[in-house]
Amino acid sequence: MNVVELRNQIETLLTDEVGTYALTGGTTTPAVIVLDSGDVVSDRTVTGLEVVIRRSPISDEGKATFDSVRAVKMWQIFLVQWGDHYTLEAAKDKLRRKFPNTRAIPIKVEKGSGVREQVSVRIPDIEEFDDWL
Repeated sequence: MNVVELRNQIETLLTDEVGTYALTGGTTTPAVIVLDSGDVVSDRTVTGLEVVIRRSPISDEGKATFDSVRAVKMWQIFLVQWGDHYTLEAAKDKLRRKFPNTRAIPIKVEKGSGVREQVSVRIPDIEEFDDWL
């Protein structure tokens, strides 16, 4: 799977949960973005749930085989809830059902940042997961 396929699947899957970006000039778009590690985007205002997808998969040590440990490629996604009273449970549940072995790790949120809740979600690369079936 590549990042474009993943982005499209996630945006479709989370249609009811995804918030919006208000861009300069008054344009709005779904709040789903693909970034490289360390990238910062500032020309937008976020409302609701933002989905940030890391452009390249990361390695996740720990797939045990009979006599060794195999590194697995994982897609890292950040679910960030800006304001509102919504929680990330529905989005995490949908991701877990769609992608086997998905893990969600809570991330501490600073008070006053505008972020209500945030998690890092790690999804095994589907092509590598198929090797284990």
